[in-house]
Amino acid sequence: MSHPVETIQTIYAAFGRGDIPFILAQLASDVAWEHWSSHSAQAAGVPWMAKRCDPAGAQQFFELIGSFTFHRFDVQQILAGGNEVVGRVAIDVSLPNGRRVQDDEIHWFRFNSAGQIDAFRHYLDSAKHIAAAG
Repeated sequence: MSHPVETIQTIYAAFGRGDIPFILAQLASDVAWEHWSSHSAQAAGVPWMAKRCDPAGAQQFFELIGSFTFHRFDVQQILAGGNEVVGRVAIDVSLPNGRRVQDDEIHWFRFNSAGQIDAFRHYLDSAKHIAAAG
């Protein structure tokens, strides 16, 4: 089993080359994708922030953002502690609706005892994403 930081590095590399099946294979069958008790972007209906509950749901997320045009996706730093890893990422994307989002995000990953990702969240500027989603 690889170290969680190495797993996240390989996930970001897979994302860069469009290898979504590799990413999905790193997820637990019950992965909690964007599970929040309260999140303004979810309440506003931002599609890419929707709560999803398994790898099929995560695949829906990747299909949705696959329609974005990425001008920038820079992983600036990866930090870890215990079974959690965060990636600090700068993004610049154009959406199919013509709107553009530039943001600094934190991607939070939690690993289970089998070394699989069992939870994931984006920490981002909700107001920017709500405005972009329309």
